[in-house]
Amino acid sequence: MSLERIRSGQFRDRDTEPFDAVDTTHRLPEIVAVSNEGVREINRQMETLPSGGIREATALYVYADFSCPEIATQLDRPVGTIKAYVHRGKKNLQELLKPWKNEEE
Repeated sequence: MSLERIRSGQFRDRDTEPFDAVDTTHRLPEIVAVSNEGVREINRQMETLPSGGIREATALYVYADFSCPEIATQLDRPVGTIKAYVHRGKKNLQELLKPWKNEEE
């Protein structure tokens, strides 16, 4: 996944994003439907994160499974800054996804 695609908010690439590839083997259709909706909601909310570091760092952490030092190298920022960005991004996503989670319960 290129940094330019992450910066522009274009996260949906079925070949590289683990959240788009929900394993449907041995699952009931209704469970798969809920899983796929969850994937779409995560992608939508990821696009709402502020750019300028937080969205990019969080996307690399979540989608590309990069470590904070790897993200720091990619974005040319200090590791401590990347750790803060990832923490804020995950916290923001958690808050943004609360209504969706409560809807399921």
